Amino acid sequence: MLSHLNDDQLKIKPLAEASTLPSTCYVDDFFHSWEIENLHRKTWQGVGSVQLLADSGGLIKTTLAGNPVIIFDDEDGKIRAFYDVCQHRGGPLERKESSGLKCRYHGWTYRFDGTLAGTPEFDGVDDFEREKVTLKSIGLVEWQGLLFLNLDPDAPDPQSAFVDIAKIIAPLDLSSLKLYRRVMYDVKSNWKVYVDNYQEAYHLGYVHEGLSNLLDYETYKTEVNEHFTLQSSPISDTDKMYSGSGNMAYYFTLFPNFMLNILPGRLQTNLIVPVSANRCQVIFDYYYEDISTPEARDRIEKEIEFSDEIQREDIEICERVQEGLSTPAYDEGRYSIKREEGLHAFHNYMRAIYRQNVE
Repeated sequence: MLSHLNDDQLKIKPLAEASTLPSTCYVDDFFHSWEIENLHRKTWQGVGSVQLLADSGGLIKTTLAGNPVIIFDDEDGKIRAFYDVCQHRGGPLERKESSGLKCRYHGWTYRFDGTLAGTPEFDGVDDFEREKVTLKSIGLVEWQGLLFLNLDPDAPDPQSAFVDIAKIIAPLDLSSLKLYRRVMYDVKSNWKVYVDNYQEAYHLGYVHEGLSNLLDYETYKTEVNEHFTLQSSPISDTDKMYSGSGNMAYYFTLFPNFMLNILPGRLQTNLIVPVSANRCQVIFDYYYEDISTPEARDRIEKEIEFSDEIQREDIEICERVQEGLSTPAYDEGRYSIKREEGLHAFHNYMRAIYRQNVE
């Protein structure tokens, strides 16, 4: 039960009247477990891209809300996702070239559609209906080369959010960009602390001196969509790190925990993975228009170094915030009407999730 929160804390209020989520949502083990079960296992989660799949030999292994997952493309090029769990004894799977999947534990084999193909040394077992044994599939959608999974078989289609984003970034098609590198950070904060921090530029001049020089804080704006928030700003790229059309920076948050950072010539995706009540992992994938020339790679390395500096600054402040939330000195705060509209929207999203599971 969500008895940890009272009716007033769950109520969705106008920005000028509202308070932030209470600190217990960020520090209590109950909320971590509850959110894994009721949020992350029922929402679309970014897991990588078609390019990452190709670079990995046609097979990606990952975890989704604590569950092992295997993603692959079959002999016809169709991308599929299953729990990485053999139906014999729960063993892990591996690819058998172009013929299907094989359990590493006892050698059971499966066709690419998940149906059972072979069971070594299994003769004589009574009432064993092989045709009913299949791997457990996971919902998968591809959008502009990015892959999203959902463990909930009844999850709504996410395409409406993608359509809205595509209109904003047109004529850019993200699938035209090339994967360059994946970078991962371990952060000593609740996953929502990191998402909160991403939702506002209020901290820009206090935490990110370098980024403040790139973005125009005075014209920086936040827009709220049913499925995401968008922060945008003109950029001043005096160091010529970014090459491509336009001079805008777009920062999308697809609720609950996936971000798209789009600047000229570059896409950076961020996935925030809950680990515990006070730990999360942040996974960054970098994509660029050109990764082939020495000049392009030099510019990319400079940009990734700059991005790493920003992430280190964010991590340091998020970890200090987590410490503050864990003390008796703080419970709830108020929002800046001018700068924290996105944070308010994310908190209302979380309140709606909490409410629909207690009503």
